[in-house]
Amino acid sequence: MSFALDFDKIAAAYAYQQRLIASGNFNANAFPLITFPNRPHWENCIMVTQIGLIILNNLLFISLICFTRRLRKVTFAVAASLSVGDLLVGCITIPTAYSAENQLILYDNYRICLANYIGIIALPTVPIVHLVIIGAEKFITIQYPLRYNQIVNKRFAIISCTLAWLLPLMYGIVPTVIWIVQNEPRYPWFDYCTPLVIYPDGFMFSSTIVILVPSVAAISGLYIRILVIARKQSNKVFAEQSAQVSASQRKRVIRGMATIIVLLVYFIISWIPLAVLLLVPGLSVSKEYWSVAKLLAFSNSWLDPVMYTIGSKEIRNAVLRKFGKQKVDADFSTTG
Repeated sequence: MSFALDFDKIAAAYAYQQRLIASGNFNANAFPLITFPNRPHWENCIMVTQIGLIILNNLLFISLICFTRRLRKVTFAVAASLSVGDLLVGCITIPTAYSAENQLILYDNYRICLANYIGIIALPTVPIVHLVIIGAEKFITIQYPLRYNQIVNKRFAIISCTLAWLLPLMYGIVPTVIWIVQNEPRYPWFDYCTPLVIYPDGFMFSSTIVILVPSVAAISGLYIRILVIARKQSNKVFAEQSAQVSASQRKRVIRGMATIIVLLVYFIISWIPLAVLLLVPGLSVSKEYWSVAKLLAFSNSWLDPVMYTIGSKEIRNAVLRKFGKQKVDADFSTTG
């Protein structure tokens, strides 16, 4: 796989573009290499709404964790770190990518344009790595319940959160900085900042292989294993204590397993379309499909706090206490 920037191809395309402009026959929407997006209004509306939901939901979730004494635990510290990553996706990644794609900001320097994409590559992978850690924590909860407090402690939270931020940031920053230092295009800069022409061939493919595919596989494997263990344990309990197990206990176990299934299905559905497009760069699809795939992937950033609030009884009770609708003496969480 070649990782050399094909500046000759870009230079030829730029020269062809300049000839078309000089002759008065330039059509930006029909240009063969450097295409200028014509984003439909429905996508603009959904994107703005999505950014608003990301900022609102994650700010509320972070505030709830920080200002609720009962939620100051290792489990929720990782969830709060995940929420910070999601918040930065809404505040930095999506607006920056939108500005670059639509030429809202003119980049008069190739290196500035390349640096612009550090956050676009690094930040979306931060929540993905956090989801792997949360899946591992849930697996420890159900597989090693007696050793949970020994394994999942403050040291676990510090190390896991540090790795969840350090690995994606290094992956986004180091290659980009190397390209900024080593490469400079041999043609006049044309102000259009897009990964189509500034990144080496195969980079998006390799980033999908290195980050997205292993993360999806790890999360899927962990949640499927959790589901199998939970089913075996519940069947064992029901078989041994069928006379004593109440209907409410059965419903609680079933509700916990249903939450795990929903989390797994929602994660796979949201990321698989974009992963397929990145893994098969020559795949011919419409702009609408690309738009839907990106919107689905970014929907994780505003759905994460909602899903984990619904899936955790402790967080739900904290929300109810904030609104004064319920007093809870003892919290018990079935899913997190």
